[in-house]
Amino acid sequence: MSAVVRLLPAAGRVRLRHRAGGPATDRAPASIRPRFSLWLLVATLLTFGSAASVIDYRRVSVIFAPPANATPLAQRIAEGQRSWFFAHHADYAAATTAQHPSQQMAAFERAPHYLLDTRIMMAWATALDEIGETDKARHLADRLREFRNALSVDFFAECDKPVPEGAKKPFQCEPAKQRYDYRDFR
Repeated sequence: MSAVVRLLPAAGRVRLRHRAGGPATDRAPASIRPRFSLWLLVATLLTFGSAASVIDYRRVSVIFAPPANATPLAQRIAEGQRSWFFAHHADYAAATTAQHPSQQMAAFERAPHYLLDTRIMMAWATALDEIGETDKARHLADRLREFRNALSVDFFAECDKPVPEGAKKPFQCEPAKQRYDYRDFR
């Protein structure tokens, strides 16, 4: 890092010499100096921003690839949800790993906007059913059925099982009574 810092003044002098059309001087013309300062500021901000995003990503990556001495999953997810740039990945993990997805309803506010796949759709539909919004849950299950994804086979296998007398079929086995659009799921 120190070698790069030592080369910055030399790079600036070469650029100034090229722009001024003559040998580099100790003082650059006033028209060139602000432009160089702006580029230096932009480069510095990009460097620090890149480093901050890498550090921030590490908060989330331990959820999916934990080290040998990792903290419990719930603690890693909570830490990941405080991420500046990548909290939606932690929300996805919270929603798809919960025993009762309805306990993670806040995760469904952000995660499906970044990644809407089979796992999150099954968890979201289950969560909606658990909080009593069964018709919306059926609508999501209907959309999921359209994908014919192999990961949802077990989710829809419940529909092929016989239902005991007096019990009702699981929500995913019946079609929704009305159509919904994205605004209904905010």
